[in-house]
Amino acid sequence: MSLPLLLVMMFLAASLGVAAGYSIWRDLRQRDSFRARKRVANEFHKPEVKPATRVSLFKNVSQFDLNELVPDGLPAADAPLPEPEHVDWHTRLQTMLAQSGLMLTLAQLAYISAGMALAGAVLGMILHGLLLAAIGAIGLGLAPLLYVRHRQKARSEQLLMQLPAAFDLMARVLRSGHSVPQAFQSVSDTFEPPLAGEFAYCQEQQNLGLLPEVTYRELARRTGVLELKIFVMAMMIQRQTGGNLSEVLERLAALVRERVRLRNHVRTLTAEGRLQAVVLLVLPPVMFFVMRFINRPYADVLLDHTGLLAAMMASMAVGALWIRKIIQFDF
Repeated sequence: MSLPLLLVMMFLAASLGVAAGYSIWRDLRQRDSFRARKRVANEFHKPEVKPATRVSLFKNVSQFDLNELVPDGLPAADAPLPEPEHVDWHTRLQTMLAQSGLMLTLAQLAYISAGMALAGAVLGMILHGLLLAAIGAIGLGLAPLLYVRHRQKARSEQLLMQLPAAFDLMARVLRSGHSVPQAFQSVSDTFEPPLAGEFAYCQEQQNLGLLPEVTYRELARRTGVLELKIFVMAMMIQRQTGGNLSEVLERLAALVRERVRLRNHVRTLTAEGRLQAVVLLVLPPVMFFVMRFINRPYADVLLDHTGLLAAMMASMAVGALWIRKIIQFDF
């Protein structure tokens, strides 16, 4: 084994070891936060499909287990939380596509990804050869998935920013003597999408006869926003135990505002790190293609060393994951 290859392998091993150690240390520190999130996720996991009496009237009613409710239609407070089921990649893609708000099916997304991957392979073959064709196919093939993921995160952020004002509005409507369905209707009439559409769909399901607890659970699963899951749990507990719902909503609005303020503050503090990560990841390929147009023979020498290219991409991937671990704040 040559000395340069040995040095590259030692560097990769050291980088992976440091990244693994940091990841383990970080996971140990956030064990309590993970348990809390797991408990919330277990509350809204997708149960086994069981027959329901009104399946034909509702789009996704088969995914709910109405046996989780006690005879009076309220969730059992002392019932143990079920173990989450294994979610395959197909279900994950469907959930991500639904939460992105794009009017696409999985088949259409697959066709778009395959077409872009083919275009990347052809472009790579034209520019140099098989190696660049593989890189272009993988890069452009993953681009639609990354765009869907970006749209999902953007839609979730927009929902989160609308929630405090929506909770305050619901609290005022309830304090004036109106019912919870009327509060949902007020939110759907006052706010803009995506929050208005989600609340309107939830209210429409209740008008068609679906149990409120079932519609609340579907709202939480459909959006995937942690704050909405907390809201749904508060609504279900209030229906079981009673209490001042308007006061609960006001406190929940204050909680969401504080979470948003803290998240924005952390993003401000980590903005420099995120910008550095983008520059460090984008600069090498951009400079390579610039050099190919300026001095192509000089740049093509790099393509003759496939081991060096593989080590470079592996190092960039480790660095990207490492920076993401450092600047990502989850609570």
